[in-house]
Amino acid sequence: MSERIAFDDRGLIYRQGDRCRKTFFIDSGLVRLSRIYANGREIVIDIVGVGEVVGNLTEREVWTATEEARAFGPCTVMVMAPPTAVDAMSPELVQALMRRADKLKERLVSHLVESVERRLTRTLHDLALDFGVHCPHGFSLEILLTQQDLADIVGASRPVVSIALNRMKERGLLNYTAQRVCVHAEAIEAWGPKEGGPSLLSR
Repeated sequence: MSERIAFDDRGLIYRQGDRCRKTFFIDSGLVRLSRIYANGREIVIDIVGVGEVVGNLTEREVWTATEEARAFGPCTVMVMAPPTAVDAMSPELVQALMRRADKLKERLVSHLVESVERRLTRTLHDLALDFGVHCPHGFSLEILLTQQDLADIVGASRPVVSIALNRMKERGLLNYTAQRVCVHAEAIEAWGPKEGGPSLLSR
């Protein structure tokens, strides 16, 4: 049996180091994954949304959480037993695990072979695809991501990301303020996403 739980903004789903027995299927909203290091610095690992899974994704009954998961705005999750046997898994959970694995592989390859600007373009494209709201130029990211958050996600320093954002703005790929990013759909489609991947223009 699965259980649906609602979280308010910044609501804690699990802490880094918790002994986690459950898998959490995101039913609505967003979840922010971060890791806290010995020096106290918190690094944003990812922002995940509807259809994604977090928590115990291992075959073990209990998993020691390697990151902290908090609601990024209000969200609801389905609490499920961990995927201990493939034949006992729902098709939705199998698909969510496959999407997560594909996303992690794409990010690894991107970090190895692409420039910071290209990685940032792909990240903003994917965020707009998953979480963007239609606006006159394309999609507005209605999530409060700081430049440091983006730097953590793409694996770069904040000053480098700031320079890259300014260059992308000059190219007409996006516009941004201190709290919002507007992704220009046609321009970013022509420059950034992987060939054959989902398109902002089809949304």
